[in-house]
Amino acid sequence: MAQYTRTQTSQIKIPENSYHHSEMVTINPPILPKWVLILWICCPLMASANEYHQPFKWTLSRFGDQKIIATQITSGGPSFTSTLCQLVPRPRCWEYMGFYMCPSSNPGKGYCNSPNQYYCSYWGCETIAPSWIPGDGIDKYLKVQWGPYGCIPPRGWEGRGNCKYLFLNVTQPMDRGWIIGRMWGIRYWEPGTDKGGRIFIKKEKVEDPPQEAGPNKIINRPKIRTLPLPKSTPDLANVTKTQK
Repeated sequence: MAQYTRTQTSQIKIPENSYHHSEMVTINPPILPKWVLILWICCPLMASANEYHQPFKWTLSRFGDQKIIATQITSGGPSFTSTLCQLVPRPRCWEYMGFYMCPSSNPGKGYCNSPNQYYCSYWGCETIAPSWIPGDGIDKYLKVQWGPYGCIPPRGWEGRGNCKYLFLNVTQPMDRGWIIGRMWGIRYWEPGTDKGGRIFIKKEKVEDPPQEAGPNKIINRPKIRTLPLPKSTPDLANVTKTQK
């Protein structure tokens, strides 16, 4: 019959060799050394701190034709500048300044996630709408507003205002989802069916630039100037004999 050691700590029932008999035995959990626990806690924090100061490349592009609109390299959240016509080209796009945006991922609202409707299948899917309060609340990852600062924004499809472009400011830049990329649908607010498109923002690591090969400082080091050796002085004894 198998033998097990009993202690006063937690007990787990393990059957012995008999099918009709079992005993209460104890298996002590392993105890990790303190230095392992310290590394376990500190290493993720140090890695996160290093990543916070590390520059990353951010790219804003149109999803349909893969056209890159803007790129930035920064250690924080980027701020892109673009016109509405650049984000969603269309004929006479400058006549329609009202717009709204919907994220491609809208948890709890599966009816919104339709690419052919630019993720704005119904009212209430939008998270960005400069002309009104978005039905799904403020977007968690992107803030869009008219620029330059202090300009008069358009109101719907009738108002023009005097704004020239849009600011697209990334929020929560440390979120891991940016490495995969995030997408939004944009729809013009216009009479009839609202036309639109999709934009994509992605974060990626910056490759270290190659170091240029310069002159070898050891081979091309400046030559050391040497002083000429002094001429040997004549032997006075020999000179005297010659004169005699």
